[in-house]
Amino acid sequence: MSNTFIAVEGPHDVEFVAGISESLGFSKVSQLDQLDPQFARRLVKTTYPHNGDLYQRMPNPMFLQNGEHWLAIQSAGGETPKLLETLHDMFEGLKPLPGVLTSVGIIRDADDLDGANQFKALHAELQARLPFDGYEVRLPAEPGLISDSSPRLGVFVFPDNAQSGALEQLLLECGERVYPNLIAGAKTYVASVDMAQLNAKDKSLFKKPHGREKATVACAADILKPGMAIATSIDQNRWLCEETLKLPRIDAIKKFLQELCGLN
Repeated sequence: MSNTFIAVEGPHDVEFVAGISESLGFSKVSQLDQLDPQFARRLVKTTYPHNGDLYQRMPNPMFLQNGEHWLAIQSAGGETPKLLETLHDMFEGLKPLPGVLTSVGIIRDADDLDGANQFKALHAELQARLPFDGYEVRLPAEPGLISDSSPRLGVFVFPDNAQSGALEQLLLECGERVYPNLIAGAKTYVASVDMAQLNAKDKSLFKKPHGREKATVACAADILKPGMAIATSIDQNRWLCEETLKLPRIDAIKKFLQELCGLN
């Protein structure tokens, strides 16, 4: 039996981690009355509007179950400060029963740093927030490792704990395996866009690190699920399938999740 909480940056990451977790035997749980009352139900926020914001989506985790193993994946809505704020809220919510939490994961993009330096930056910010009242959290020494603390803590830096990059590099790698012509066409389209027709605001996100890769994934996903979010395509199309789950970088994430959730 285990109860695992994972904080990720955004909804695309939620679906990606959930998709890999489903290959480990987990299934999504959407009904409140089906949630484990000691762990999962305590993480559900029911007060609307959240923080007084009428338009903010209720920040509830995605819940998955594999027998007696429970997994909650929470979109933090941002990078390291938001990830750590999400962890703090989770720890506070479970404070009445701190022993119910088995393990905690943090997954974020390396972005324009390499994996080691992004981990170092996250490590420093997390260290500054420790201890979390009621918990004996100890930081892992490297990304991809899981500390033997209470609860256990693991950090994974996309795409592979080593190189710079983001989730989109992993999606493109998967897409090139199962949708090679679609990805090639999306790359050609993105490369052919006349940037002179766009003003500074139009180009602001595209010019950020890995903006081109993000645009390419968005183009491909919009062919597969026109007018829908990339997260929907990750969930319903073949980005994660038997073939792509064997790719070395995807398999490394799968093994990390398997260990974090206590499925070894």
